[in-house]
Amino acid sequence: MSGNLDKIEKKIREAGDKEIEELDKEAEGRIAEIRKEIEEEGVKAFDEVLDTRKNELDLIPRRILSDARMEKKKMLDSKKTEMVEAVFEEAKARILAMNHKEKASLMKSLAANGSKDISDPVYYVDKEYVNLLDGAKVENIGDFGVIVRSKDGSTSVDNTLNSVMGGLELVLKPGIVKILFKDL
Repeated sequence: MSGNLDKIEKKIREAGDKEIEELDKEAEGRIAEIRKEIEEEGVKAFDEVLDTRKNELDLIPRRILSDARMEKKKMLDSKKTEMVEAVFEEAKARILAMNHKEKASLMKSLAANGSKDISDPVYYVDKEYVNLLDGAKVENIGDFGVIVRSKDGSTSVDNTLNSVMGGLELVLKPGIVKILFKDL
């Protein structure tokens, strides 16, 4: 009986060893599959990171070029503004360089224009220009031109050189830019 028991034990051990062997093969196969999946995922992740970095690197020259273009445009716009302002400054300088008769005529025109909608106008001019407009009162304006006020002070029109030129600059600037920079 002990011989039968040994045979049975041997068969059980062989079956167990065979089953362990099959389990080991199955586990090794599964481990190989998992390793392959991990490797594939790693390669995929690496490729994605590489593509992202590559795209980011491709954008750097574009950003630099775009920034340079914007800076150039800012500089050009600044220079244009400077030149247009120079046109208005030159116009102011020419007005201030007029002779006495021309300045008096211009002052009368500014006063008449300013008093169109004001009844009982009172004219105020800087002390430097008081001799250019008869009947004008002196006020420290600090500018060529005239301020026209109603007698009661409720209405006022500023027809000084800086005020008039500032208004003209807003209206005329686009046209001046077109003339000066039509080729740019």
